[in-house]
Amino acid sequence: MQYGIAILPTREIQEFADSWRRRYDPYYDKIVPHLTVREREEMDESRLAEAVHQLERTVDRFAPFSLLFNRVSTFYPVTNTLYLAPERPETVIELHHAVCQGPLSLESPKYVYTPHITIAQEMSPDELHDLYGRLRMMRFDLKMDVNEIHLFERAEDGRWSIRQSFALGG
Repeated sequence: MQYGIAILPTREIQEFADSWRRRYDPYYDKIVPHLTVREREEMDESRLAEAVHQLERTVDRFAPFSLLFNRVSTFYPVTNTLYLAPERPETVIELHHAVCQGPLSLESPKYVYTPHITIAQEMSPDELHDLYGRLRMMRFDLKMDVNEIHLFERAEDGRWSIRQSFALGG
């Protein structure tokens, strides 16, 4: 089964992201808006137990923290994806590096880790540039407190759900 690790934003941020995802994200109905901490991976029960242990150790080292999403950015030209970007991503990047140690280490990541909440993906280039131009002009300040991270699992129908949550405790 596939598993991934993510932070869930507030209801306000989820609603804002979903207002765009409904039309511009083909995975809208498969997973809620989220901020990936570690990309998905196939795991058997033994590997899953190691991952849970790693997450339990990691969250103890991190105190809850706040994030502010105040801009939209893109991964173009690598992918036609638009996302909400946090103003100061350093703590999320530190959390990502801490999670991706030991049994959850990434041998050869596909991309440089960039904390974000996807709002649109797999669009045509014209659609991407049009939407990006409109969203860049919008002003918003979406704040959230991060108190926990979640281990998600993917069901056979492709939908993702929370398997276990881990409270930050540092």
